[in-house]
Amino acid sequence: MINLKLHKTNVNNKRFGYWSNDIKNPRRTSLLLSPGAYSGKFFKNFEKYLSDTDLFICPDFPARGFSEPQGDNSVNGMANTIDKFISILNLNNIYLIGFSYGTQIATELLKINEKRFKKAILIASGEFFNTITRVILKIIFMPFLFSGTLRNKIRKYVLKYIYVPNKNLKEINLQWISTLSYKIPKNKIIYTPTIFVDFEKDQYVTKTSKNNIKKVFINSRTIIVDKIHPSNITNFDRLFKIYWKKIYE
Repeated sequence: MINLKLHKTNVNNKRFGYWSNDIKNPRRTSLLLSPGAYSGKFFKNFEKYLSDTDLFICPDFPARGFSEPQGDNSVNGMANTIDKFISILNLNNIYLIGFSYGTQIATELLKINEKRFKKAILIASGEFFNTITRVILKIIFMPFLFSGTLRNKIRKYVLKYIYVPNKNLKEINLQWISTLSYKIPKNKIIYTPTIFVDFEKDQYVTKTSKNNIKKVFINSRTIIVDKIHPSNITNFDRLFKIYWKKIYE
């Protein structure tokens, strides 16, 4: 069992937090990108499943955990920030592992500089929802950008178990809206060996989206692991407990 500890650095002259187990001479270096509005601390829930021979680095995305907002809340903007963070830590030959929202950022990182990465594992990846649902959700999220009262309701009912400072709730809403607008990069071929971890009846990612993203990753294979897209700690614990060794090793 490993122990992920909080570390802090600066990216673009702004505080940036990340969680790591500080191992020397690791067998592998793995960058774990969290789902939803979770910070890198999310992965402390699953330390018992992570190999103590490997270095795990779990960044707090901008506006989450101990990372300050960076100004650009788009998926591409988030990826550019993480790319600079990777440069600061001088990481290479990385195992890139994204979960849900984190797979979008992982895909953009591979577009920016895939030579950094030895392998990618994308768990529940693709564009979220169909076109009509995306439009409806954007309309629902829009009022939260302008109302502190509504953002406080998000804190009370949605984010109470997730470390997002109250002052950054507007940025989190902008990130959610951005991920609803995310489009698979059809004009880019990615050669990094990749494992797609798909869910048989994914309630968020359409079959069309799953098929489209695999056309971009020409050196990939797919593992079907469960019926539904994990959406809480219990679901993710099941994923780690049953499938992690098969996926990661």
